[in-house]
Amino acid sequence: MENLEVLPGKTADELIIHVTGNLPTACSQLTLTANLADGTNKIEVMAYSSEPADKMCAQVLTAFDEQISVPGLKNGSYDVYFNGELVQTSSVPLLAK
Repeated sequence: MENLEVLPGKTADELIIHVTGNLPTACSQLTLTANLADGTNKIEVMAYSSEPADKMCAQVLTAFDEQISVPGLKNGSYDVYFNGELVQTSSVPLLAK
């Protein structure tokens, strides 16, 4: 991951997680998930790549630019973790900077 950005969603109770970076090969596939940990104000964003086992892949960095929605949030402050590391604290509704 090169950058993780928290954006306002289409509704006041939603955040959009925007992630950019590079995958290790031309045929890598990205899996991106975002979940609210039960009973907490912790949003856990997980990303990993997978390779097809039956294919030879060029070892060339391949850019990705993905967004994932986290809906149904109550007003308050949320810690956003990426692959287990705290990267940002955001509020719902997201206030303009």
